[in-house]
Amino acid sequence: MYKKYFVLTLIIFVFSGYLYGQDIFCPASLGRGGSSIIYSDMWAGVNNPASLVNYNTPSVSVGYQLPYGINEMSTKLLTANKPFKFGVLSTFVSQYGFDLYNESRFNIAYSRQLTPTLNASVQFNFQRNYISQSGSGQQIFSGASIYYTPIKSLSLAFVVVNPENSKVEISGEETEIISRMSAGVKWNPSSFFNISVQYDAPRYLDNTIHLGIEYIIRKMVFVRTGVYGKPYVYTLGAGVKYNRFMLDAAVMIDDVLGVSSAFGISYSFSKK
Repeated sequence: MYKKYFVLTLIIFVFSGYLYGQDIFCPASLGRGGSSIIYSDMWAGVNNPASLVNYNTPSVSVGYQLPYGINEMSTKLLTANKPFKFGVLSTFVSQYGFDLYNESRFNIAYSRQLTPTLNASVQFNFQRNYISQSGSGQQIFSGASIYYTPIKSLSLAFVVVNPENSKVEISGEETEIISRMSAGVKWNPSSFFNISVQYDAPRYLDNTIHLGIEYIIRKMVFVRTGVYGKPYVYTLGAGVKYNRFMLDAAVMIDDVLGVSSAFGISYSFSKK
């Protein structure tokens, strides 16, 4: 119990004014240095639903992230998508924290192709924040994204989250929900190798650059690495595809705070 109260105090003291769990890294993106908005895969609905139009396959994924080996700071994630003739519907549910402090988010998004090279999406989020000693508060906020492929080997993405700068109020105290703009670019020099760069600009926080590299072996094994932040945080990851299943795992190495890990499993309902 003392450990739980220590973690609660740490979260409130270090991250006061913001909802810490807003940056959700799926296992695949964490392995690529947090580069996430530029990939069209089964996890795309979490960070950029517009890219799901390119994936165009119904799927469901579950993931778990464990920062610095602290269970009370873990994040659980469930995401799913379903393409239709009129576009793609996707959703994800995430929960961060433990019984004394937690955040839950529900997201639903609609994506569609605007031109043969341009996709767009709109998103709606419901956020609930709970502190055992203060109560709970909830808020609705929006998001939007685009995914542009001018040529086969190059992709561009842009995402905005919470442009209205919504806040959660608990017992008369307002807490910021992070407002962020992100831009990304991915270059595929070949069908088995890609390099990505992502720039995140959150309101009131330091901007961050993510660099990711992915190497694909026979379309079955995905080897990933990356770096982001300053001081630098290094990441390693891997994915294994078997029939309709995809297993992803990643570790993040921080020289000061230690090692974080993430893993997930995805299932595609039709062969891609």
